[in-house]
Amino acid sequence: MSSSSPSPPPSDYRPNFFTKKWIITIPSLPTVKFFRATPSHFNVWLPLATNADNNKLQDSKDQVWDEVAISKWKDNMYDQYDKSNTDFHCLKILVEFDGKVVGFGDIFVVRPGVANIGVVLNKEVRGKGLGKLTASVLTQLTLSFGLQAVAGTMRDNEPMRSTLRNLGFVEEEKIIEIEGRGIVAELSYTLLREAWKDIEMSVEFEE
Repeated sequence: MSSSSPSPPPSDYRPNFFTKKWIITIPSLPTVKFFRATPSHFNVWLPLATNADNNKLQDSKDQVWDEVAISKWKDNMYDQYDKSNTDFHCLKILVEFDGKVVGFGDIFVVRPGVANIGVVLNKEVRGKGLGKLTASVLTQLTLSFGLQAVAGTMRDNEPMRSTLRNLGFVEEEKIIEIEGRGIVAELSYTLLREAWKDIEMSVEFEE
């Protein structure tokens, strides 16, 4: 099934992204694809997650990715995947560009009715508009799930700050700290719904 409609009924739409295989494409950018990250993708997902350029937060910047750390990461991702198949709380996606997986993102429900979006891209594809596109796809999915979109980033991450502002998110100085992880954001963002403009994207579900 293929759909270009951005906002089907959330009750019918959201579970499909956790119970079926799917691909999101952008008609104007045929070399870009988005699909759900699952344990079957660990071989392409792990290099992104362990890349030092992609780990700048307090809890990950000095991480040594030895066998124990990698095993722990896999266990955590599998547990989130397994839990999400029934409670639909965390959707992780992979970003493919020119046939290569170059980034990942997620939609994570932080409280009832509200979900945080996050984007991580390899250094070589930054500055090409792919970050904004990925954030746009995640935001549109979040809204179509019937959720409010929020985000957070560090003060020195000007590209992400600019992206979120351009998409209609309102910036607020707010330290976000998670127990066991430290400070994960110095600025928080909430989407101003009336400022959002739907993007043209196609979702194909595999029956």
